[in-house]
Amino acid sequence: MSRKLNYSSSAHDRAYFSPASEEKIKIFCSDFDIVLPKDYFGFLKKYNGGSFIESHLPKTTLGELTVSRFYTLTDSENYSITNSIGNLEGYVPIKFIPIADDPGGNLYLLALDEKHYSEVYFWNHEAPLFSQDGDFDEFENLTKLFNSFEEFIESLEKSI
Repeated sequence: MSRKLNYSSSAHDRAYFSPASEEKIKIFCSDFDIVLPKDYFGFLKKYNGGSFIESHLPKTTLGELTVSRFYTLTDSENYSITNSIGNLEGYVPIKFIPIADDPGGNLYLLALDEKHYSEVYFWNHEAPLFSQDGDFDEFENLTKLFNSFEEFIESLEKSI
């Protein structure tokens, strides 16, 4: 990932996490039997989540959107990828992981299944559906936004 992001210094949305080690990322992948796209792997190594000045998505299939915080591999009560995966089981498709949220509690998910690999989706929490088998086609509250994590990051602009 070549784009540089700038951490937000605003008191109400400040979040900074130490970069994740390659070993920590590999353990996470092993624990959940997933393979991360190189661009997201690099993001975790460099930033490991946080809140950034570049948080505005001006043009998506859903219109303008905002990213509040990117989730982390650090043990964080509210922004841990690992904890969120457990909390969302049955509410998001299998092999989709939460990578960020918006101010309203909706999520940005990274697809890691074979068919949708590396795509970024918006998950609307106002219409949560529960699925015993986690089949992608059962989730009508998902909207594809980007073909890759890098495209997602490149689309971010400074907040207005």
